[in-house]
Amino acid sequence: MDAPEGLAARLASTDEEVRHAAVQSLRGAGPESLPRLVAALGDPSWRVRKAALEIVLEAPAALSIPRLVAGLRDEGNAGLRNSSMEALVRLGRTAVPALAPLAGDPDADLRKFVVDTLGGIESVESTTLLRAALEDADENVAAAAAEHLGRRRDAAAVPALLRRLAERRGWLAFACLTALGEIGDPAAAPTIAGLLGAPGLRSAALEALGRVGGAEAVEPLLDSLFSGDRGLRAVALSATRRFLGRLGAGAPPAAFAAGLRARADAGFFAFLREALRHPDP
Repeated sequence: MDAPEGLAARLASTDEEVRHAAVQSLRGAGPESLPRLVAALGDPSWRVRKAALEIVLEAPAALSIPRLVAGLRDEGNAGLRNSSMEALVRLGRTAVPALAPLAGDPDADLRKFVVDTLGGIESVESTTLLRAALEDADENVAAAAAEHLGRRRDAAAVPALLRRLAERRGWLAFACLTALGEIGDPAAAPTIAGLLGAPGLRSAALEALGRVGGAEAVEPLLDSLFSGDRGLRAVALSATRRFLGRLGAGAPPAAFAAGLRARADAGFFAFLREALRHPDP
């Protein structure tokens, strides 16, 4: 490895290739190289950041995690913040104890980064922290927690999701609807159906209802399929596919089929033909 002054100069070079080679030279250099490697996580070049990240992950977690957590706090360097988050995610559940205290930090932006980091770590401990973050006073933090809990299909989060959904707070309500649809608990259907008339939430509620609803979904799906709003009709068609695919045979699909036969007209069949020619990706 270079003398410290020579290495520092190479790491600060305006030449990306020189900086990349300097970072690579730190592989196997031991714990004393960690400060330079973590600093390189904020390099303007993605290649340099990637090289530094891979070497940081080779270091003992007990030494790297505190520096990576500090990187999450750096508001002035998006590359360092994002690379630190990626490294913590890849370290997995080992990083969770160090992230837990930050979930209550006064800085809402930091809490959002912590939630997104926890969202990438599959463990019982991270799920517990995400449930707590769902109660966060900041809408963006709570919405991020809802998204991650939905992707995990965490049924234990349904009561809290329904409670936050009832607040009807913009992006948070949208995230809760999406999460409830992904989790698929039929108990959420009545609350979701009650939001079909809420401004800005109708499409999201309809999509979620297609994932969780039974008999209560029939009339809203039919009404939306025959709406004059083409965008809403497209959402209703997607929701109907999920509804029928999920329930198969039974009373709700039979009621839907009967309602469809009663309402179908030339305009509806023209819409259906157009949808079949241009299906959703």
